[in-house]
Amino acid sequence: MTLRKKRDTAKKQDFPIFAYYCASIGETLDVYRFDSEDNDFQTAVNKYNLFRSCKDKNKIDDYLKPIFEDDLKLKLLSIDSFAEHSAWDIEKRWTDEEKVKMGVKKADVIMSLDEFGEYLSEIVADINNYGEAIKCLKS
Repeated sequence: MTLRKKRDTAKKQDFPIFAYYCASIGETLDVYRFDSEDNDFQTAVNKYNLFRSCKDKNKIDDYLKPIFEDDLKLKLLSIDSFAEHSAWDIEKRWTDEEKVKMGVKKADVIMSLDEFGEYLSEIVADINNYGEAIKCLKS
């Protein structure tokens, strides 16, 4: 996150905020932090540097559209979308459908009651089969 103190507090920011959804940062998320091939962080840094270097950030589409348009993890958010006292949790700026498309969330599986009943019956049958197999192993 980059923050810059305003010199002129009367002037409102008129350009978008760069936001990038980093699902991976180039290392595992366990206690060992081993290096990983997945690295959204480096991509975010590279694209942010392109954004930052753009002289007129209100014309980003003119300059960087080919680089930015196909990246589902990148959003340019209006400053007006951040109310003075609202949460600034960037992750909430992506819908569940967008997260599924990015591969960071699994799609919800919705079943009818009949389908759920069949699913539970299959699980019960599997458990009974395992119980029978265990009885055979004991004898």
